[in-house]
Amino acid sequence: MSILEKLGLGQKNRKQSPNIGKKKKQKLKEAEQKKIKYLRILIFSVFVISILITLPQTTFQPVASYAVGEPWRADDLTAPFTFSLKKSSAEIDQERQEVRQNTPPVFHADQNASITIDARIDSVYRTLQPVLDSYLQWQRSKLTDEGTAANDSIRYFQERRFSNLNFSEEAWNTILDDYESKRLDASNQTLLVDQIQSNIRNVSNELLSRGVVDRVKENIEQDEIIVRNLIDRTERTISLNRTYDPIEALDYAETQFNRSLSNRAAEVASEILSKVIEPNYIYSEEDTEAILSERMENISTTKGAVEQGEIIIRKGDIVTPERANTLESLAEARAASASDHEKMLRFIGEAMVIIAAAFVFLFYIYLYRLNIFNKPSMFLLVFIVMGIFILGSAAIYQVDSVNSYIIPIAVAPIILTIIFDSRVGLMATITLAMITGIIHDNSFEYLIATTIACSLGVFSVRDIKNRSQFFFTTPGVVMGSYLVVLGGFALTRYTGFDQFGTDVLFVVINSIFILFTYPLILLIEKLFKITTDFTLLELGDTNLPLMKKLMNEAPGTFHHSLQVANLAESAASDIGANALLCRVGAMYHDVGKMDKPAYFIENQNKSNDHDKLKPKMSALVIKNHVSEGVKIAKEHNLPDVIIEFIKTHHGTSLIKYFYGKAQNQKETIPEEDFRYDGPTPYTKEQGILLLADGVEAASRAMKDPNYSKLENLINRLVDDHINDGQLSNCPLTFKHIQTIKKSFLNILVGVYHSRIEYPEEKKKKKASGEKPSKEEENKGTADSSLPDEKKSSDEKSEE
Repeated sequence: MSILEKLGLGQKNRKQSPNIGKKKKQKLKEAEQKKIKYLRILIFSVFVISILITLPQTTFQPVASYAVGEPWRADDLTAPFTFSLKKSSAEIDQERQEVRQNTPPVFHADQNASITIDARIDSVYRTLQPVLDSYLQWQRSKLTDEGTAANDSIRYFQERRFSNLNFSEEAWNTILDDYESKRLDASNQTLLVDQIQSNIRNVSNELLSRGVVDRVKENIEQDEIIVRNLIDRTERTISLNRTYDPIEALDYAETQFNRSLSNRAAEVASEILSKVIEPNYIYSEEDTEAILSERMENISTTKGAVEQGEIIIRKGDIVTPERANTLESLAEARAASASDHEKMLRFIGEAMVIIAAAFVFLFYIYLYRLNIFNKPSMFLLVFIVMGIFILGSAAIYQVDSVNSYIIPIAVAPIILTIIFDSRVGLMATITLAMITGIIHDNSFEYLIATTIACSLGVFSVRDIKNRSQFFFTTPGVVMGSYLVVLGGFALTRYTGFDQFGTDVLFVVINSIFILFTYPLILLIEKLFKITTDFTLLELGDTNLPLMKKLMNEAPGTFHHSLQVANLAESAASDIGANALLCRVGAMYHDVGKMDKPAYFIENQNKSNDHDKLKPKMSALVIKNHVSEGVKIAKEHNLPDVIIEFIKTHHGTSLIKYFYGKAQNQKETIPEEDFRYDGPTPYTKEQGILLLADGVEAASRAMKDPNYSKLENLINRLVDDHINDGQLSNCPLTFKHIQTIKKSFLNILVGVYHSRIEYPEEKKKKKASGEKPSKEEENKGTADSSLPDEKKSSDEKSEE
């Protein structure tokens, strides 16, 4: 006896399959079980270790939880040691902003600026000189009446155009007239262009001595700048007001030119200066950022201190933002001063709770869901789905700017409910709520909100009837649950609904994410080869090609399948089995009859093709519809769970009619040749289908059904299947069988309501002295002819 069995946690005893008596197969089975055991250990270990690795960094709070605006519910808190008060985020941001405003930008002094400007002035005058000379030559040609005047004028305009000097016409006339008059008169007076050049050099030197920055001053917030001379390795801070930006430099130059030159000459000088001026203070973003980063790092994160023994907060005091800051400072100081041993103890404590929660879920699967525990793929699926959302929650919790409620934890239990059942979903809900509650710093509010929202989400998908139920109802239920719980907690606070408003936004996003459950389930179906209620809903559509083909080629079988589906669905619902699975399995259980529809009585008109065959051959034709149905189902990619319904819907039952016919003909044929190949049903749903199939076929063969006849028929057929061992591997209890019989009877009574005369009606007619009609007399005679009817019913159910 194992330890778990001694503790009362062992699995329930179940009937074991007969011993096959072969050591080799037994060893292979043991090896397979051992392999599955190791796989389970590996999957569970990876699940737990992954959660523990992603646990947020350990912190130490003075109390379990508190919130700004709420009263302090713990005892008076005093400082256990002296610690520094940290600045709030707003205070630090303000200081950083002040540092940015007060940190002067760095400019590099360009020592070559004056040389560059002189070179540009010389270049401009080299360009201007050919214009002046060509103009002078043109004027001389005009005075001497030489024939070259026209060519000289053309040359002048070409030189002027190539000079790219954008002087006004008046400015050109001023300098050209001055140059012509003084050159033609051979005067010793200084040329105007030379005066302009001298003024430009003087003004540019003045500008450079004060400094010309390469930025517009309006874009510089600081009043001072730092000027670094990389050659001399010097640095000085100067006022921004004593420097010029490019626009101010041109304005200053224009003023100086107007004082010493005529208006036209000043215009020329300004135009030339705008082409040659060069800033000598060049902004250095790299050096500025370096100084800024250094000053940012020097910002202190603390302001004052709390002395040991000082009262931090008293019981009943409202937790103000200032007091909350003090509590956070204490927590951070405690964490900073905590030893590795203390941190390890905190981690071990959280790990123990998480492992305990995970083991609770594991034991539930071990004790009550062996279909998951014994199948590695399903075991892996469960922990993958739960692990993804737990790890996602742990990652989001460490992001300060994102609310934890944005993670749709409810998706995991909803998926598990749709794939397995609601109890698995509820256990997953409890496990997820406990683990994520620990991850969220032992948040009681998060634990309650997650538990209620996920639980109601599970209830909303417990019995899916259509897609709209999932796309509208489930997200609405989850969102409403979160809002009710968070609103309730908000009402217990004294600061209004500020935090609640923030939570609502992320809860809405959370609910929208639930819509992605549908594509996730489709992906899981493909990867793990499972069938969910979504697929069953799609297969239940009678407009699908396979259903239409069955309706056209075997209309009687199609109608029979729908009636069986109604019987099976009702019975499954009454005993708590999967009603949707029962219905869809019943709809497809006889698709194999499309191969030879005329050999089945529901598709026959008058003639019977079996009259031409021997009983053994007829039995082979009847049996073949099972294997042919499996073949058709695979061709149409029906799920394996539906194919199992086709295989087991007759079990290994005997084809009594043709077996009896063979015996009457004194043929010595083994009984096995007249039995279906099986296997027998091994789930509740398959067992219900086997019973519903026989009952529906036999009831339709009944000539004049009444309540007692239907009841006797159902009891006899169900008991015959039980005595024949067709339900030996099926987990249907005696109570289930009785409920199924009652469900079948209620459905059939409703179907044949117009043809049934109840005992109460007979009593009324007898009391009134009304004589039964001839039809009713025949009906009464038919009621007593049970042996003949039995034969007809058996023939109907088998053919």
